[in-house]
Formats: sequence, structure tokens, C-alpha cells
Amino acid sequence: MRVARPLALLLLILLAACFPASPLPPTPTPHPTTIPAPSPLPTPPPSPTPLPNDLYLTAEDIFLHPGPDLYSGDRVTFDVTPRNLGSIDPADLTVRVYLWTEDGPQPIAEGAVGYPTFDRVPRARLVWAWDTSGLEGEQVLTVRLDPDDLIREGDEDPWNNNVNLTVRLLPAEERPPVEIAATWTTTTTTCCEVHYLTGTAAERDLPRILAQADEAMDYVETRLRVQQEESFSLYLIGRVIGHGGYAQGSDRLVISYLDRHYAGGNLQEVLRHEITHVLDAAGLSPRAPAMMREGLAVWIAGGHFKPEPLRARGAAILRLGWYIPLGDLAEEFYTHQHEIG
Repeated sequence: MRVARPLALLLLILLAACFPASPLPPTPTPHPTTIPAPSPLPTPPPSPTPLPNDLYLTAEDIFLHPGPDLYSGDRVTFDVTPRNLGSIDPADLTVRVYLWTEDGPQPIAEGAVGYPTFDRVPRARLVWAWDTSGLEGEQVLTVRLDPDDLIREGDEDPWNNNVNLTVRLLPAEERPPVEIAATWTTTTTTCCEVHYLTGTAAERDLPRILAQADEAMDYVETRLRVQQEESFSLYLIGRVIGHGGYAQGSDRLVISYLDRHYAGGNLQEVLRHEITHVLDAAGLSPRAPAMMREGLAVWIAGGHFKPEPLRARGAAILRLGWYIPLGDLAEEFYTHQHEIG
């Protein structure tokens, strides 16, 4: 029995050799993964050949006031800002507005381009130019630059000088009730002739406004040691203009007076500031640089539309190095803040 064990083991080995084992499936040969080459970036198109400077106008360059709605009977003001003036002198450029009627286009407004605002952008401002009395519904206007084709150099394509506008005039009776009820009223005080609209905050507070206007005039005359010889017109309006008002020459003053006065100007200081401009224009220094005229108004009023410690503030600005050079202020004063003048 002991001898049989090796024989049995040998027999099993021989039998296994006679029956081949089931073959394993072949391992697939890996194929290399093909990574697509990145697409080449598109070649940018060549930049177009720059066109020469050419005067032109778009509808976005034209604003009509008042707004947003216009009513029959409104006197419309046009603000027109031409583009690409290049070397063209703004004073040589005319803007004309036409109203299309059954008889064809009729000129209703015209004016030269200038600088009516402090942003130094040339534009034409045609004030109260179009009387819409008797008109209702859609009106077609044409606004045209250089209507007589006097400018040749810098205006190679005159066809882009024209813009057609369709303006809708609502019936006068559809105005808001507060506008229908409002009328201009005038009263006279020691300093000036005061104009205001009925039904407004100015009418409600008129006694206080008149007293402050007279006080401001007396205050400015005393500090400047001058006497106003002629009365001027003071207009009280219900919208914010600038910091709260402006003077126009020596005979007209506009002051913002409303309950929601977001500019935050103090009425007393605003009146003193603007009355200083009126007296200054009447004979003190009407041709002085803006820096000097505005600086005088701030100094006389005791602050920039509010009481301020001017000496201390000026010293602090100088010490902090925030002082703008006088040359810059003299050239472009209105692009800087009055306080640092």
C-alpha cells in the first residue's frame, strides 16, 4: 500500500497531460488612442481701414425738453450734440430743425454749436425754440447739421448729418392736474422781482423765501461794499439745477426750491452765493476767470452752499497734498470741485 501512493500520483499527472486545459482568451492588443489635434484658432479679420474724420449725428444725440412727455402748447428746447467735429470750429457749425407739414419741411429752430454746459462738450442748445400750440399727435422733425453745406473739410459725407424724429404731442387737457392748475405769478420785494408757480413749495413758503432773499442781498452788499443799482429777476423752480441754482448775467437768478432737494444746499448760502455772482457781473469783475468768480462767491457766502470753515479746510487740503495747481484750475475750473478753488 505504501508503494501504490507514488504510482497513483504519477498516473494523475499523466492523465492531466493527455487533456489540454481550456485556453484563456487572448489579451486584446491595446490600440493607441488617437487624440484629435486642436482646431486652429480662426484668423481674426483684418481691421477695417479707418475712415477719415467725418461729422455726423444720430438720434441718441438729440434731446427734447421738457420731458418725458410733450403736450400741445409746450415750448420745446432742443439739445443737439454733433459727433466727430475734429478740427471744425463749433462756432462755424449750424444746427437747423425742420417740421414736416403739408407744404414740406418748414424750419422751426436754428442755432450755432457752442459750450452751453460745464462738461466742455460742444452742442447746440435751442431754447424754447418750437411752439407746439395748435399741434397734436405725431409730428415728424428733421434735425440737420450744416444745413447750407458750408463745411467741406471734415464733413465728407453730408448724408449722415440728418436725423428724422417722430415726436408725439399729447392733448393739452391730458397734462397732470398739478400742471394744469399751475400758473406763473410774480411778486416784488426789496431785492428783486420774484417769479414762482402756484401750487408749489415756493408758493407755500413764499414769505420766508422773500425775507431770506432780502437778507442775503443786504449781507452780500455789506461784505462787498457795493450797492445793487437795479432790481433783478429771481425765478423759483421745482427741480434741482446744479447745486441749487445759477446766475445768468447781472439781471437773472434761478433758485431750486422743492421739498425733495437732494442736492442738500442751504437756501441762505445758495442765495448769498448766487447774488454775489449777480453783483459781480454788474460791474465788479465780469471778465475775471471762473476760478476767481466762483472763489469769490464761496468766500462771501461763507461756504460752498453750506456753512464751512474755509480757512481750516484750505489749510488741510494744502497739507494733505490734495491742492490742485492753480494753472489747472484756471484752465478747466468747472471740471474740478469748487471747494478746492
